[in-house]
Amino acid sequence: MKKFLAVVLGLFVLFAVAALGEGIDLSRMTLDELVELNQKIETEIYARVNTDSKDMIYPGEYIAGVDIKPGQYEFHCTEAEAVDQQGYIGIARISDKGREEAVSWSYYISAGDIFMFTLDEGMLLGINYCSGILQPADRNWAPE
Repeated sequence: MKKFLAVVLGLFVLFAVAALGEGIDLSRMTLDELVELNQKIETEIYARVNTDSKDMIYPGEYIAGVDIKPGQYEFHCTEAEAVDQQGYIGIARISDKGREEAVSWSYYISAGDIFMFTLDEGMLLGINYCSGILQPADRNWAPE
């Protein structure tokens, strides 16, 4: 009886390992599913490679020249916290009259998205319902 149970258990483990070893069948996935999977993989790889916590930026308002250096940046969204899994990133150029006269650009952003932008002295960067990695943009392709 013990041998029989050992054989059954051995066969069960063998088939379980074989079933798990097959991996993901990409050919059965739709294009939207493949794109979503690709974004998740890229985000996870990026987060693992760039683990320096000083590059993380969290929800809040940041003034260029006060809280953050003016410059060109890439924001890699690693987490979106809103119900629809989207965060919000905005950039505003504040006029002499203050925030009431601000010219702003805002965007919805999801985990895995990359957003490139330029902050000039005194501009406002607003991040809501998301966090991610903020690094200087590698724009060696741009003219000087």
